[in-house]
Amino acid sequence: MDFKITYDGYKKVVEDYFKVNFESLLGDNTLDRAILYAFSGGGKRIRPTLMVATADYLKVDYDKILHYALYLESVHIHSLIHDDLPALDNDTMRRGKPCVHIKFGDDIGVLAGDALLNMAYKNCLKFLSHPDDFKVLSYLSSCTDKMLHGQALDTRFTKDISSINNLKFEQLVEIYKNKTSALITAAIMTPLIIAKRTDLINDFTLLGEKLGLLFQITDDLIDFNANFEVESTEPNIVTLFGLNKAIQFKLDLQNECNKIADKYSDFTFIKLFIEYVTGRAF
Repeated sequence: MDFKITYDGYKKVVEDYFKVNFESLLGDNTLDRAILYAFSGGGKRIRPTLMVATADYLKVDYDKILHYALYLESVHIHSLIHDDLPALDNDTMRRGKPCVHIKFGDDIGVLAGDALLNMAYKNCLKFLSHPDDFKVLSYLSSCTDKMLHGQALDTRFTKDISSINNLKFEQLVEIYKNKTSALITAAIMTPLIIAKRTDLINDFTLLGEKLGLLFQITDDLIDFNANFEVESTEPNIVTLFGLNKAIQFKLDLQNECNKIADKYSDFTFIKLFIEYVTGRAF
């Protein structure tokens, strides 16, 4: 399997659905323009693409999963818009472009994030017809809740220098489990719930958690490498606990992910996805 070709194929399925069922429905008012600006801002669509790939592995029809993929991406983009706001991380650039609140104003930035969160649920409600559908949406809602709690903890330590200096390694990992792992776990667990593969729950839940941590730790290493001369107040495993500990933790996570993936050797994509996450330059 060529990972890039396969990934791009799954991503195209996602993008085509998003264009027809989301982007084309947005109007020409300021709020909708801000939403479209953020939503079509050049992201890799990692979470929805991973969801579609897992659905393919479990033989779940795309028409049963794509509205949940849209939910996941809408929630993710909502979190990025709000995370960039002055009250949180106070960033000015996102993916090489001005953040939503820089281009449209803080007020529209807040409302665009709110609107995306609302639209995530609104889009799914059109497809709820069976009790199992409510179970899936309830699960996704719980993952969103974890992500928001992780963001809240992250913000707490960002705003309080004394707190961040006393942050324990286990506390940082817990923040990352919520902030990053929750939505990545949702990506691989949602198809499993639809397929009623209860035999996979433990392994896939653990894989999602470890994969999310691996993704975040790699991000921390990338950020550290890019900004090693700049003092940052944001929680980062390297600046808090040292480069050696960060690299060792990353290696441990990689091994743990691969150990689980090895049990499902026919799920080639997930093995290659672990390599992709691990191999991002830092």
